[in-house]
Amino acid sequence: MIQPIDITIARLHALHLEGIGAKEIATVLNTEGHRTLRGVKFTQFVINKLLCNFRLNAPSRYTVAFKRATAS
Repeated sequence: MIQPIDITIARLHALHLEGIGAKEIATVLNTEGHRTLRGVKFTQFVINKLLCNFRLNAPSRYTVAFKRATAS
């Protein structure tokens, strides 16, 4: 079942693949109304950390959502 965080992570991943930087990704996600799991706005530091965790396959709730969002 797709959850709101899956949609956010899929959008984050799509923007990253387009070559957009972390600060711009945070701006786009916040403008579109996406929020973190804690319900706060994204910052460029959060985006950088998430992208680093995805590359390292670090265990987190975001990585689980990333795997679900990019599975298809």
